[in-house]
Amino acid sequence: MHFSSAKDCYCLGSLTEAGRMLVEAMRSAPSGAAATLACFVDVRGEPQGRPCFVVFLQIVHGLALFGRRRMRVGAVRWPILTHDEVAFLRCVDAARRDDEAALAAHIAWLVRNHGARDVTAYIRTLASLIREPVFVARPAFFPETGLNADRPAAKRPVRTHAAPAFPVAIK
Repeated sequence: MHFSSAKDCYCLGSLTEAGRMLVEAMRSAPSGAAATLACFVDVRGEPQGRPCFVVFLQIVHGLALFGRRRMRVGAVRWPILTHDEVAFLRCVDAARRDDEAALAAHIAWLVRNHGARDVTAYIRTLASLIREPVFVARPAFFPETGLNADRPAAKRPVRTHAAPAFPVAIK
């Protein structure tokens, strides 16, 4: 079974060091504050890790209060990201890029309307503390396939005759 492709962002290989730090912190949050703090301090060091940890706790608290449902996170050693983890990482990445439309869309996935403003503010603060991308930039040219990502996709063939009302599977 094939789980990921070149354009897929649901594997740990598509994350930078900051993205892996956030995923590890989300997955270790149920274990307690000490394990979550260790995720930030191990990657960022003591002076930069503690503020990230405090803001992350505010985000987790906001998600607990205003979340649409309980957030699904993977096990600590899972190589695949859940949809909620990807939505959270995309929120942080959109806040880092100042992409308001994407940030609002991903916040709407995670949080109900009355808590969106608070969680958005915390995510913007976390993004300003991290200051690096969460996802790995994809190359514009994929040498193994010969595809160029900058070129538009091929157009689908246009049907020149009317389609039958019921497609026939057997001739």
